Amino acid sequence: MTSTRPLLFDSHAHLVADDQVRYPRNPMQRAVDMFGCEQLMWGSDIGTSSGTYKDMVQRFLDAAVGLSPVELRALAHDTGKRVFVKGGVTA
Repeated sequence: MTSTRPLLFDSHAHLVADDQVRYPRNPMQRAVDMFGCEQLMWGSDIGTSSGTYKDMVQRFLDAAVGLSPVELRALAHDTGKRVFVKGGVTA
């Protein structure tokens, strides 16, 4: 069953990888593989997360190593636009 609602995932979330060969240090890649990049988005949780906004963006980019440019754009922009911007849904 595929969810029609985006799932939220940030660099503090943990997915337990049962395939340590394929996902030794990248739970974000596992989330993308499991749910699809169009179901995930990054959020800063500013105000309750440690560090500056710049630090949070860097943690996201560090966690996103290995994602394709399309996957990275979906997590950083496209899914959020589709969910939060009126008329942001694309065909």
